[in-house]
Amino acid sequence: MLDKIRFPIRFKILIALLLVITAVVSIITFTMANLFHTDKSAYVHDLTSEMAMHTASETRAMLIGYQERIQVFTRLMIEQDLAHEQKTRLLKQLFEDFHEFVGISLYVNGEEMATVYDAKSLEASGQTRDSLLAHREQHPLPFDLIEEKGLYVVNSTLSDRLPTLTLAVPHVTQNAEDTSVVAAAVIRSDGLQRLATRSQVFTTFIADAGGIPLAHSDMQKVIQLTAVEWISDLEILEEYQSHGTTLEYQQDGIPMVGGSPPALAVELTRVLPCLTPV
Repeated sequence: MLDKIRFPIRFKILIALLLVITAVVSIITFTMANLFHTDKSAYVHDLTSEMAMHTASETRAMLIGYQERIQVFTRLMIEQDLAHEQKTRLLKQLFEDFHEFVGISLYVNGEEMATVYDAKSLEASGQTRDSLLAHREQHPLPFDLIEEKGLYVVNSTLSDRLPTLTLAVPHVTQNAEDTSVVAAAVIRSDGLQRLATRSQVFTTFIADAGGIPLAHSDMQKVIQLTAVEWISDLEILEEYQSHGTTLEYQQDGIPMVGGSPPALAVELTRVLPCLTPV
């Protein structure tokens, strides 16, 4: 008979100790990996939220600036003490100073009263005054909503050579209370587009209330009016009025993180600057 193999007690102790140390090291490594992943996720969410908030702040400032320029146009257009030639010269100068503006229309009680436009901008992009007015006729303004919210903004791109947004605001007059005056400006989206393409790390977009991008890292999505897919319910985002939020979602099977600041609602309608780490 073969003798049984005997291990000295010290070998058994060493093997048991090795197994215990291996188990402890494995637990520590697993715990550290989980903590690192948690910290990394928290950092990505915080960075995404911060970038979205910063973009929202710049977007708000830009829209307020456009709103003030619209008021300048409006006051000049309704000024009755100026001669026609003088008013025309001043409006031309405004288009030169505010080169983002392509055209502006005044509506009284929902009816178009006057439209001025930058002929050079339209001609350079292959558009005309008729195409500008035809687009507006096909996409009428929601005057009741404009009066209620105080501002309305929507993607109104005419062609791939002229990506634009329409910004409409009510104008306060000294006439009877039943008179509603709304000024609607067609503005190049170049300024917002610069915000959207500034970051090389994030895919950035600024969407209107319907989820259509006013500006996007991929300019074709603006031109083609491609709705933002990951915002499935804009009403949910409006609940985050004080601090914004981040959302995790899937894009082509890849886990992504999207950030949205407080919707620029109430005084500046629902414009949603959002960023997505790529």
